[in-house]
Amino acid sequence: MKKINKLFAVLAATLAATFLFAACNDKPDDGGKTEEPVKYTVTYTAGEGSGTVPSGGSYVAGATFELPAANGLSKEGYVFDKWSDGENTYAVGATYTMPAKNVTFAATWKDDGSGETPTPPTKYTVTFSGGEDAEGTAPTGGSYEEGATFDIPAADGLVKDGFVFVCWTYNETDYNVGDVFTMPAGNVVFTAKWEAETEKKPDFVFESENAKLADGNKENRPGWANVKTEEVTREGEQPFTVAAGFSENPGATITYSFVVGGETGMTYTAELVSRNSRLKNETKFTDVMRVTVNGSVVSSDAIIKAPEWGSANDYYWYEDNVLGNIELKGGSINTIVFEVIIDGSDTCCNFDKITLRDLTVDVSELKTAVLEAENAALQDGNKENLQPWEHVKTEEVQKDGTVTRTVAAGFSGNPGATMTFTFNVGGEVGKKYSAELISTNSRLKVAAKFTEVMRITVNGKKISSNAIIPKNDWGNPYDDEWYLDIILGSIELNGGSVNTIVFTVIPDGDDTCCNFDKITLRDLAVDVTAA
Repeated sequence: MKKINKLFAVLAATLAATFLFAACNDKPDDGGKTEEPVKYTVTYTAGEGSGTVPSGGSYVAGATFELPAANGLSKEGYVFDKWSDGENTYAVGATYTMPAKNVTFAATWKDDGSGETPTPPTKYTVTFSGGEDAEGTAPTGGSYEEGATFDIPAADGLVKDGFVFVCWTYNETDYNVGDVFTMPAGNVVFTAKWEAETEKKPDFVFESENAKLADGNKENRPGWANVKTEEVTREGEQPFTVAAGFSENPGATITYSFVVGGETGMTYTAELVSRNSRLKNETKFTDVMRVTVNGSVVSSDAIIKAPEWGSANDYYWYEDNVLGNIELKGGSINTIVFEVIIDGSDTCCNFDKITLRDLTVDVSELKTAVLEAENAALQDGNKENLQPWEHVKTEEVQKDGTVTRTVAAGFSGNPGATMTFTFNVGGEVGKKYSAELISTNSRLKVAAKFTEVMRITVNGKKISSNAIIPKNDWGNPYDDEWYLDIILGSIELNGGSVNTIVFTVIPDGDDTCCNFDKITLRDLAVDVTAA
């Protein structure tokens, strides 16, 4: 019985020890993670000095470290004294106990004992002024040491009635916005420079019916593909007179020539706008047309949008395409040419007009002067054995009983016969002005080069021409070009004086019929009047 009691006693003691051990080890499981202690940063600054500051560090609260030396710092007239944490100062080598926050130590300084007061660097002022009659707020200036640099500011807060801001000027030198200015050893005042605002002229519009049209590759072209002017009407609206026939006509051109005022030699800008029908397929304008201004090719990102063909709601059947700014020559004739550069049925770009916008100079259309045969001086050539009807004279001729013309007749078989046109040319005395010379006369029986039939002199100078007079289908009552305009080319006229053009018959024969109706001077920059 005693043995049993002892066994129970030992068992009870063992269980008690086991429970006690388990209780002592009853801690929450943190998954193997141990929380990192928080560290705070230490930073150093030069205070009122300059130079390289010591490296800082990171410490837990309660950690200690020694304050470093300030070997990389300096201040003129002073020596380093102590470090300040904003509450207390500490000498180099002092032990500092890290608090539970970030700390910044600033260098403090004391007099170096030389007895001299350091001289602070000299700073000079910068001021901006709008100048006389300007209103608004000028840019804020500042103070800078000699050699300091800054960017020239904009004048956005300034205005001057009737003027536009150009730049700033100081010491007779102009400075543009954004220029870098280096401060001299003295105060600086920048004054705004203004230019009178140039009045914009009204938009100038050139209609296609007043432009020169030239066919491109006419080989195997149907009649409608030839470049010509025609009226088109959309849904009962006002008809458009357009230069038509550009579709499938590579090389076809429309040429606009005009006079730009202003100063000779100066360049003026204008926005070029083309008004024409859209393509079937949306495309970049300059992929369809080559545009040149005074011989220079124009680049443009303008897109011609594709319409819904046949749609009554297609508002932009004819559309303004803004091609961008172009440069024009002042005081002279300028020429803009549109040329078709692709071939295809989707290249329909029939022109209505072009517009020049945002002009600051006057622009005017070139002038045309028509000199009629009945107002010219006529002279017979070799009169021997001539029939009365062969003498050069003016007479009325009629075609199809509808059109009557007064012409200089009797040129056939009359070598040496002349017709002289005398007229006044305006403009500047001594200056040369160009004109395109066009002869309107009946065709030959046999096609011939014009200058093989007629000698032409302008102010006594013989001119050359490659113009051909086509063969006439004599007796055809439906010959619409019974009297034909023949472009002889460009000639030079004397400004501010009388000019003379003489036509003289060269060959002798019945096939040289060149009875004249008139001559036309086209693309004149000046007025022409009767002498």
